[in-house]
Amino acid sequence: DSSDPSKPPPSIQIAQSEIFDIIQGKRYHILQYMKNNPEDADAAMEAVVRIATGTGPRALTDRQKQMKQRRWKSIGHPTCYGRFVPDTEDEKLRDGSYRKPKAGENFEKWMLRVTTKEVGIE
Repeated sequence: DSSDPSKPPPSIQIAQSEIFDIIQGKRYHILQYMKNNPEDADAAMEAVVRIATGTGPRALTDRQKQMKQRRWKSIGHPTCYGRFVPDTEDEKLRDGSYRKPKAGENFEKWMLRVTTKEVGIE
């Protein structure tokens, strides 16, 4: 039953909450590594996209590695550190300026805009 996170699919056999806890415990170190090793970070993020979307394997062949890779960076807004987007995304998303409130915009409209309407990512 995929609706119950305490019962993972047979291929994983680790509850999603366990994976989340592990990653959160290592988050700072992961972010530091990604900052200091951008090429490794780019390769890892592309692998995550391939696996999550079912469009390819984790590891690439030597021929596939020669293809142009996107560059991944954390969104430039202070509250978004650790949220990575590729260089192919909208500049407003990459620099975090999409989060700035517009004149006369209440919190509800701002939240709807920044979480759905203006975040045109994959």
